[in-house]
Amino acid sequence: MCEPYETLNHPIDPAITLLTRRWGPQLLLELNRGSTRYSELFRALPGISQRTLSAKIVQLQATGIIEQVHGTTGRPRYSLTSKGRGLVQLFDSLATFTVQWHWIPERSTM
Repeated sequence: MCEPYETLNHPIDPAITLLTRRWGPQLLLELNRGSTRYSELFRALPGISQRTLSAKIVQLQATGIIEQVHGTTGRPRYSLTSKGRGLVQLFDSLATFTVQWHWIPERSTM
């Protein structure tokens, strides 16, 4: 749950905190590809432990960023909520900014 506005140093603090914690951005970007099962997320994020992945999923569900859905097979899948999709849009803005201001080398056209 978000802290009352008056107690925050800046209104973007909760989003920045979420985006700077390890595995948060990677998990959101993976879920941006579409809903997926736990085992698929685990394989897509090399180096993450099952314990950490489970904790991240619980955290993101508690904040309303991802949700668990049940497909036709009955197996749970995870997907972004509209709130989560809005948060992922920040990545597109950051990527545009990064390229515009040349924070990454341009790719060779060989």
